[in-house]
Amino acid sequence: MDCPTLVVTRKVVPPAEQEGLLAAPALAWMPSAPVARWRAAIATAHGAPRDAGWYAAVRQADALRSACVRALRDAGARLLLGTDTANPFVVPGVALHEELRLLVEAGLTPFEALRAGTADAAEFLGILQDCGTIATGKRADLLLIEVNPLESVSLVLRPLAVIAGGVWLEPNGLLAELSERIRAPSPATPPET
Repeated sequence: MDCPTLVVTRKVVPPAEQEGLLAAPALAWMPSAPVARWRAAIATAHGAPRDAGWYAAVRQADALRSACVRALRDAGARLLLGTDTANPFVVPGVALHEELRLLVEAGLTPFEALRAGTADAAEFLGILQDCGTIATGKRADLLLIEVNPLESVSLVLRPLAVIAGGVWLEPNGLLAELSERIRAPSPATPPET
């Protein structure tokens, strides 16, 4: 199985666009330490301005990666959903939805994209007997969605409920809990060497 991870290079943008990424509402859900590192990176070599041709080449490489994903899918390769969330501007959770959309844009059906993050991921990790599909005796980790996500993967952004470990959780309650955790002080991070 291959994990193409398309979203990570989509975040390689000119410094002016990096500022826009730092202003994204999703960053409110991020701990402050990585966001501070991203801000610092803009002022250092990571964010060093490059000419427009360099960024155009990155976009051409994005198109080539998407074509490779399409070719892999057409050849019957199994794909996994991944985001590389440790990279700048790749926000956990949000990036997963971006990656789903990018996989569909690359040629996967919504079913194939969703399977890449569920059954195929569980199989790759060797835990398909416990999760990844819906079956009696498996761990109940589900999104309950009012509309059919096979029509559009963006519909998974509208869950009625989240079931985690068999426990029913309301989306609004989860957002409130997340907000509270984000406002809590972060544990000290070790100095970089």
